Formats: sequence, structure tokens, C-alpha cells
Amino acid sequence: MDFFTIMLDRKPHSPKQIANGKALEKYFSFLWHAILILAVGHFLHYVVVKYKRSWERLYRNIPYPRFDLPPCLKDQGLPSILLVSIFLIANLFLFSTPMVSYRPNYCASRLGWLAAMNMLLCVFLSLKNTPLRFILPTSYQRLNFFHRVVGYTALAQTLLHGILYTAHFGITKRWFKVIQAGGNREGLYAGAALLILAFGVFAQVRYTTFYATHILGFIVMAIFMGLHRPAWEKVLPYFAVLMAGIWGLDRVLRWLRLAFNLINNEARLYPLEGGGVRLVFNKPLPRGSPGLHCFVWIPGIRCYKTYPFTITANSDSGLELVLRSYEGFTKEVYELALEIPGRAMRASAHGPYGNLPNFDTYDKVVMISGGSGASFTFGLVNFLLASVDEHPTVPITFVWAVRSQDDTSWYIPELLSLVKGFKNVTLIIRVTREPLKISDSQSEEFEQAPPHLCSTKTNACVETTPLLEDFTRKAAHHLQSAANLEWEAAKGEADLKFEKLQVDQAIWESIQFLDETTRVLIATCGPRSLTNAVRDAAQDCSKHFRPTIDILSENYDW
Repeated sequence: MDFFTIMLDRKPHSPKQIANGKALEKYFSFLWHAILILAVGHFLHYVVVKYKRSWERLYRNIPYPRFDLPPCLKDQGLPSILLVSIFLIANLFLFSTPMVSYRPNYCASRLGWLAAMNMLLCVFLSLKNTPLRFILPTSYQRLNFFHRVVGYTALAQTLLHGILYTAHFGITKRWFKVIQAGGNREGLYAGAALLILAFGVFAQVRYTTFYATHILGFIVMAIFMGLHRPAWEKVLPYFAVLMAGIWGLDRVLRWLRLAFNLINNEARLYPLEGGGVRLVFNKPLPRGSPGLHCFVWIPGIRCYKTYPFTITANSDSGLELVLRSYEGFTKEVYELALEIPGRAMRASAHGPYGNLPNFDTYDKVVMISGGSGASFTFGLVNFLLASVDEHPTVPITFVWAVRSQDDTSWYIPELLSLVKGFKNVTLIIRVTREPLKISDSQSEEFEQAPPHLCSTKTNACVETTPLLEDFTRKAAHHLQSAANLEWEAAKGEADLKFEKLQVDQAIWESIQFLDETTRVLIATCGPRSLTNAVRDAAQDCSKHFRPTIDILSENYDW
């Protein structure tokens, strides 16, 4: 029973459609078996690591060629590159067999069907609430790389589809059919929308623009894709409806979570020295573990957009996030926090997203972060503290690079938790710029005002309501008399130096005395240059030492 018979319960119209249907059947089978193999492989790896570490050492000692990946692929690793290679080879194979003829119109038709299938796969891999998380240790972040690869593959197939059909019409002297034939004009519109989607490569340059054009481009593409061959027996409308359906369902789930978490929920905005903001929500995020991330919605600032931030803490007292002011949304949040420190705004969040490692399988944990990337590593610290009975003896090396010493004030509660909550911890702080110098008069103003709750632009407190004054007075007393003073007393336990962070040296000193029976987790978050340096240093260390080194990197890569 072929593909069209299954979907339509009718006989196909032509041998070309039969061949295309068989190719798509093989594609479905390939994807299903690939997911099954990955799930079984993950389970076997879990068993080996948890119960038979000697087996892991055996396959780790198998010699294999080592080579440096390009900078754009360093975050993916060799397994991801291997999967992409298999995917591309499978597409080449399915393009070439089974084929009735290799004439341009037959090749163009096959490329069109493969492009439609890849667009459906591309949408599936973009889902925030991906079903794959139930069988694989993955999240939409890790799948985003494959989402882009599949999307660009579909774009290339669509372009070749149009080029070959145009060549076919030119050879047969029927140029008018390029535009006038039924559905061809809609196909051109769908292809143009797909080109707009390809601008995702500029996501890190202007994310808001990318987001708007990505949504608009997808909607236009899905509509005209269905209209390109509108007859249901052509099957293409099924692809368009299914693609739009799973995309819409994912959106509805996110909106429902936002609406539920918005009930009786507010976020208080506290400015931090050096352009930081701490957001404290009234309500905790369900299932939100520190170290994961969520998407924040503050309708009073941006009613149409959510933004991702790493969860620093999440308890019965509420959700806490720390962010640095850059441009756009974060800049507006910081300016509002400066105007009225402790300002309360209606807010919500959906998530959490991401995966945390199984710390039971590691003998050493190294955390390396830069600036506000410490939200991720401090989140992991809070997660370990919450389960300290399960991980009481895991040695931790915590490395943090900041621009100025004042930046450490962003995470004073977390720093104290790190120093006091673990018996075997090494805290390394590198200040890459000179510490901030302030005058005596400025110091007196800061001493008279609640710490972190004054405008760093005017060095003066903002006039607040009696209720807010009472809240800030209590918060200031707690922070200044307890946390700040405790950190000043405990700062001597940290290796704090005013110099550039040497990533390779920090990792080398952390693992140089470990043997081949140990497993090390290196968690990192920060600028791309930092995460690449961590990967390079870990790879160099693995050439000289034999502990198993796993890298957990947190970044928002669109």
C-alpha cells in the first residue's frame, strides 16, 4: 500500500506520483527509525554511565580521528555534525530513487515533494513544546541547529524545484506556464516567503525584526504552499494544514501558560549597579528549576513579545531572574527600574525549557561564566543546593569573569549559598577591568540609601509610595545588614584577581589530578568567545588526560 493510498484511499493518477509517494514513504520510515535509534542509544548510554563505567572507558579508548571544527559549529559537536551528514545523504538518496525519469520536470517534482516534507520537519523541530523531550534528553534549543539545517535544505530544494520547472517550460517553449499555469503564481509567492524565513541567519543582529518577519513569512508560506496545488488529491494541502496545525497548537499551549501564570502575578524590578536588573515575581514558575530558562512577558513594556531569561531561583517565594541591560526590551526594563526601584508590573512567563544533566554520574563539576551568564551557573548551584542530599560530595570549581567588582553585587545571595552550601567548592572570580572608583560624597549617598535600589545615573533615591518605602526599607535592611556584610566577610575565601580570565588554565588546574575513571561536567554560559574558548580548552585537556569530559553550554541561538 503506497503513500497516496494510505492518505487518500484512492488510486494515484500517474507513475510520477506513485514514485514520489514511495520516496516519501521511505522518508517517513527513515525519520521514524532515526528517532528510535537515538532513543535506544540514549538509554544504553545512560545504563553504561550509571552502572558500568568500565564499559564507557573501553569505547572511549577506541582511537578516532580528532580535528578542529569551524567556529560556527563548535557548539554542536561531532555527533550533531554526523546526524546532519546522514540527513543530507538521505535527501540525496531519496531524490535519486525511485525515479520514473530524470527529465527536468520529474526531478523538479521530486524536489518539490522533498521540500514540502522538509518544511513539515522544520516546523516540528522548531516547537518549544517538542514531543521529543519525552524520549530524548533534548529541548528546542538543541534542536534549533537541526531546525535551521532542515530549513535551509528545504529552501535549496525549493529553488532547484523552480529552476528545473522553468527550464522544462523553456525547453518545451511554454514560458507562459511559469506564471499563468494554475497554482504556479502561488508557488512563486510561497518561495518568496521561504526566502524571508531564510533571513533567520540575521537573528542575532536584530532579533525583534527577525521574529516579526519569521512569523509573517511562515504564515504567508503556509497559505500559498497549500494554494500551489490546491487539489486535495495532490496531497500538498495536507502538508500545509498539518504544518500550520502543529505550529498553531504549540502557540496555543504557550498562550495558555502565559494566561494561567498571569493570574495574580507581578514582577518587581530592582536596578543593579552596572546596568543589571533583578526581576522578582510574586509566583513561582511551575516545574521551573534553576538553570533552566523561561520566556518572560511584561505587557506593560511589550504586549506582543516574550523574551528568554535563565532562571536564577524559583521557590515558594517566587521566580527570580537577573538580566543585563543592552538594547530594546532589557534597556526599557532597566530604565523603568531606575525610575522607581521596586516597581511592580503585571508579568507572566511560560516554560521552563532546557535540560539539566544528571549530576549523579559526575565526579567533578566545573562552572565557567561571564557577566550575566552567571544566571545559568548560579542557577545550577541553586539546583544542586535544593538536592544537596543527593549530591553532597560533588567537588565544584566555580569560575566567574566580570567587568568590575561591583558586578558581584548582582548575585550576593547566590555567592553566599555557594560558599556556605558546599563543603568542597573552589570560587574563582576574575575582574577584567579596574574596580569602579567613587567619591566619598557618593559613598555617603549610597550608604544612606537602600543598596541597589537607587538610580545609578543620579545617585539619588526616587520618591516612592509609603507601601513601597516600607517594602524597600525591609529589603534594604535584609540585603545591607545580612547578605552584603556576610559577603564582605566571606570574600576572602574566593580567589579574586584583577586580570583577564585564562580559561585553559582554569580548566587545566581543575582536572589535572583526575584519573581516567572520573567524569567531569563543564557548564558554561557567556559570550560566544568564552564558550568557544571553553570547548577548545576542554578538547586540549582531553588529549593529555583521560577523564570523561561533558560540556553543557547555555545560549540563545536563533
